[in-house]
Amino acid sequence: MKQENIFIESANFLNDRVLGIIRKYKDTYQLPNYKLLYVREKENVKENVNVKENGNEIRCDPYYGNKKSTSTQVMSRILRGKTLLTDKQFSIIAENMKVSKFELLFGTTCYINSEKTEMYEYTPVFGFFINKMLEEAFVSDKYCNTVIDLLKDSAQFSIYLINSMPKPKYRDIFGDIQDSQLENFENSKEKRAEMLKDSEFAEIFWNATERLLNKIDYNLCKNEYYEPNFTTISVEFFRGQNKIFPDLASSLDKFFIFCKKEFFEKYTPNIQHTSYGLLAFNLLKHEVNNARQDFLDEKEDDCDVIDLLENDLVEGFWKLKRKLALSTINYANELLELQQGIDRKIARNLKKYRLNQENLFFYGDDYFEEFEENDGVLLASSELVFQCARCRFSNIFEKEEITEKISFANSIDAPMGLKQFHTIELSKECRHCNNDLHVRIIISEYPTLCIEYLQYDDCKGGVVIKEPRIEYYSL
Repeated sequence: MKQENIFIESANFLNDRVLGIIRKYKDTYQLPNYKLLYVREKENVKENVNVKENGNEIRCDPYYGNKKSTSTQVMSRILRGKTLLTDKQFSIIAENMKVSKFELLFGTTCYINSEKTEMYEYTPVFGFFINKMLEEAFVSDKYCNTVIDLLKDSAQFSIYLINSMPKPKYRDIFGDIQDSQLENFENSKEKRAEMLKDSEFAEIFWNATERLLNKIDYNLCKNEYYEPNFTTISVEFFRGQNKIFPDLASSLDKFFIFCKKEFFEKYTPNIQHTSYGLLAFNLLKHEVNNARQDFLDEKEDDCDVIDLLENDLVEGFWKLKRKLALSTINYANELLELQQGIDRKIARNLKKYRLNQENLFFYGDDYFEEFEENDGVLLASSELVFQCARCRFSNIFEKEEITEKISFANSIDAPMGLKQFHTIELSKECRHCNNDLHVRIIISEYPTLCIEYLQYDDCKGGVVIKEPRIEYYSL
């Protein structure tokens, strides 16, 4: 029996993204197709000759397929989607674009330290790729239980699952509920695919994926020594594979199995693992859904019976069960609110830990700055006002938007310790004339936790008329 190819959409996402970047690079630098398949190793090979049938010797070109014409045709078919990339072609193209092939594949940034070790930065593109994989695994029959059990750690995900279950139904004359009434995410591939088409659930699924990735990197990055993050570990997995292309979907299946063994099993909640999400799921299932079905079963002779949650006229035992069910719903929502607060704190700390890991990566174990719970985090405490040069209208970049765009750039040694530089890239269209507005801000942090100055490195489309205030805030 042919094995189910689960990760087709994830593979297509990566393939389409890679081809899009190659096309953009080719158009930006106005390159002919054959230039992308230039093979440096062949440029100085004097013995590299072909002999035609008529006996005339010609020198081979330093391109894939040994000829400009061949590499032109191959590259054209790749860009038009007529043929799939091979590992060799992919490596050649990435080298000619002056990026690592994993930067090109996953949209991440590669850093190399003095020991020639590579570290790959987490990016939203990589997170979106992982989310696509988890979505396809969720829909599949093979991995659905793995993903459901894993993401039940998210209270938001668990509450949605419970609410998506069929409402209580009357049983038939044999005491069973009709199969059509039982169809839900647990036993229907079609139902799971339909759920992901709902924008609310798609966002909830992404939130669950993001918090999972944050938890994984939080535990990897909080150490006082350098440890590869999840993105770097993922890249190393693919580097160790004999083949990635052209059957990328099969490579992703192997990667999912690797993640399941090395990470997912560890972060799947169980009775030994305190999880607000799993607690909410179990309480809602037993004290709400089961109670509603039991109430309906007991009242099967009463065709006018009202759902337990909506029936405020019940007495005795069922009055207590209804009260407990409503309290359970409120409690689950409180668990969700508490978990979201914890997640926000983890995300803030993770930003600092990732910065610390970058310094450990570049400067070794001699560098470590231990972050306590009351340490500061870099935030914008006021907005930036940008005046459009075309229409002179003012445009506001809110402080939350500015804070989100703050990213570490680099650091240098200075007399009072490291001088660290952060950047902020802000872009939008003018609210009045749609002029493209852009500003790049460089923040100098020196000494540590002190803002030395702000420098406006690149302003396009207008001028800054009110600067933001950048400060360190305690968590």
